Amino acid sequence: VVAVLFVVALVLLQSVESHLVQQVDRSLVNESAYVKTQLRSHHYPPASTPAGQLGQFFLAYGTLLGSSTNLAGMPPLIQVSPAGPTPRLSTIYNRRFGHLRTLELQLGGRSAPILVEYQVINQIVEAENSLTELLEIVLPILAFALGGLIWLVVGRAMKPVEVVRRAVADISAKDLDERLPSPRSGDELDRLVDTMNQMLQGMQAAMKRERRFIAD
Repeated sequence: VVAVLFVVALVLLQSVESHLVQQVDRSLVNESAYVKTQLRSHHYPPASTPAGQLGQFFLAYGTLLGSSTNLAGMPPLIQVSPAGPTPRLSTIYNRRFGHLRTLELQLGGRSAPILVEYQVINQIVEAENSLTELLEIVLPILAFALGGLIWLVVGRAMKPVEVVRRAVADISAKDLDERLPSPRSGDELDRLVDTMNQMLQGMQAAMKRERRFIAD
């Protein structure tokens, strides 16, 4: 039970994290596509950016070229490298902003500028930590509760087996005419009791034949 709950908790945490991060990634991809379209149209991107979203432009060799207004005057948040045509997503930590999801996109060939979009994901990290703490409390309680329930259910299921065991232990060679009480459950235990009763009947018949033989 503990192993299954542990696996379920891991899957739950990864699913929640993946879902939340995918939403952020879609926002970064959409924003970078919008900026790239504006630049192709020879329009400078607007100074305002979505809440929690930051942006920086770099030359191909890594020199900071420009920043969004909320990053004006700040040094580069990451060290960039030519990313090629495919966007590169990653997660970093910054002392000022906290946890950031980043997207690096080169706006053309290998010598073209590099656009880096950032999205603050502190709320996502806090949500993951809160969920982890909740699971650390709930999982032990749930494990003990399920363990106790299984113990009770299995104990009730095995009670007829104990009754049959005691009945078998009480039967001796002098009272082979006794039979085991059938639980009439219709399952394997019921068939086992019938088989044992047939065995006792055969033993009783063999004992009678042996006594007659000795008497004769």
